[in-house]
Amino acid sequence: MYWIDDLKGKVLSLVTALYYAFWRFFILLSAYVFICLPFQFLVTSYGASSGFIKVSFLPLLFFSILIGIAYLVRKREYRTAKWMRMPSFLFLFALFLRLGIIYLIGRGTTQISDFMTAFQSAQKAIPIHMDHYAIFSSWGMYVFYLKVLFKLFGASELTGVIANAFLEAGSVTLIYFLVMLTLRDKYAHIVAVTSAILYAVWPSQLVYLVLLSPEFVHIFLLLLGLVLLALTKKKINHVSSVLGVSGYALSAFCISLSGFFKSTDKIMIIALIISMFFVYLDSQSLTREKCVKKITIIPFRLVGITVFLTSYLIANALGFMFLDYFVGRTVNRDPSPHYINIGLSSDSRGVWNPEVSGEYGKAVVESGFDYDKAGKIIMDSLKKDIDQNKHITTQFFIKKLTDAWQGMDYLYFSQETIKPEKRIYIQRSESAIFIQSYYLMTGILVFLGCRFILKEKINQIFFLSALFIVGFMLLMLFLENQPRYKVVSYPYICILAGSGIRYLIARFEG
Repeated sequence: MYWIDDLKGKVLSLVTALYYAFWRFFILLSAYVFICLPFQFLVTSYGASSGFIKVSFLPLLFFSILIGIAYLVRKREYRTAKWMRMPSFLFLFALFLRLGIIYLIGRGTTQISDFMTAFQSAQKAIPIHMDHYAIFSSWGMYVFYLKVLFKLFGASELTGVIANAFLEAGSVTLIYFLVMLTLRDKYAHIVAVTSAILYAVWPSQLVYLVLLSPEFVHIFLLLLGLVLLALTKKKINHVSSVLGVSGYALSAFCISLSGFFKSTDKIMIIALIISMFFVYLDSQSLTREKCVKKITIIPFRLVGITVFLTSYLIANALGFMFLDYFVGRTVNRDPSPHYINIGLSSDSRGVWNPEVSGEYGKAVVESGFDYDKAGKIIMDSLKKDIDQNKHITTQFFIKKLTDAWQGMDYLYFSQETIKPEKRIYIQRSESAIFIQSYYLMTGILVFLGCRFILKEKINQIFFLSALFIVGFMLLMLFLENQPRYKVVSYPYICILAGSGIRYLIARFEG
């Protein structure tokens, strides 16, 4: 049996090597994306002007205060505050902050683009009979969500904007719970609070709040699914196996439902599988007593994982069946050829282009709503385009990465949504400086946190967050590139930044 132990040792060594190789790669990637790009943006756009120094000083002051408070309370014991007082405070803080933003710039907003179409469609009778939502199914469920919201609270833009505020405040609290459930060390409470606060005050999220956008629903549901999964994994055992299996199913339902508002749920599923595999193999190096304890719950965990994946697939199927009824025709299950076509076309160069954007819809209509045939037409056309123009190069992808993580286009959307007499509160130039400065400070914390994580045992929440961010970045290299799409990754960036706070406090303590 020595060969089995030898094989097991080699597998564990390989897993450890892959894990640390990933973190070294992620440290380099985060240094470029979260530090170099925002710094380059600030320097090339504003130089050393007085406005740049004045506005970018505020995020530095905020981060200094946050680190100081975290250091002062690092040794306090939290019991009821963990699950009652602190989450309640975080929710109310985030909610009142957002309601204040709505009072200043969000009252009487006039939606534009897809946001306006969703608002208008939500007031139609069921089925809504809109071919656009049959072709591009990612907005269909959101239109239904708005319809329910308007039925309960009145059909106005302000109803949707206030709902955004509540969802965002809920997401802040879920970040706290997610860290507390998965991080087991003396700094868990500090990491949870700072991660939640960083997300609560993220400037672009506050500005973006006035848009009737599905990203807010997606973020909330995805975080809720992860919290339920983390809670289930903590509670499942011989006695509560039925409750645990139900928790897996409910978690899968939330994650699947989040995918109908933004399709990055698939990235999270892949990241979950990878992180669970690495964490499981790492646990095999525990002491014999702990291994025996873990082995006793392996059958229940396997059942739970099976239930989770099965529930996810069933929820997806049911979701599309409902959309078929809601829209009034068979809904497209896979509109990815549209986004790939824009993302890799020589005409669009990776960003939205009205002519390229219309190619897929035209192909669907001409094929009699045969989505598979339309997808093949578009992909064949794209391959021909790539062969002729030879534009898919390293420089092409570097430009896409830079455009996605350095651009400020979401400010344009917000400005156009806000009525002219209200725009005094959101000057584009100063907002861009402040947001990018905040982004830079957060990026530095991410970089420091990842260096700290590299020296520790595998921690699933940090590993999962990094995997999701990398997966999202890779996806954006091939699909349509919109700077506002990256907001779905902000919660996980904040969690990694929270580990940076932990790194600094540990350094202060020596």
